Amino acid sequence: MLLQQHLLASPFGLLAVQFHQMSNFVICIANEGYEASLITGKVYRRLPDPEAEAHGLTRVLDEDASSTDGYLYPSSFFVPVELPEKARRALAAHPLSS
Repeated sequence: MLLQQHLLASPFGLLAVQFHQMSNFVICIANEGYEASLITGKVYRRLPDPEAEAHGLTRVLDEDASSTDGYLYPSSFFVPVELPEKARRALAAHPLSS
């Protein structure tokens, strides 16, 4: 409950709550300034980060395979996506891939 109150009190409150409750996968819809790191139209694994989400940022595993912590990007660059069970299992079998 405290987390929800904090998120709602932030300037990005509603967006942050939506990202906090969404799936673990997002589709990149914009990559301005991050063309080397993000591919528009690609599905990325979203890593939960309530503090970042409270500031309008989303943590994802991007094209840099050396980072298991992911990187922060503007939440407006992504939309949540629900993948079929078979796709979720396939991606879970490769935890470092995005």
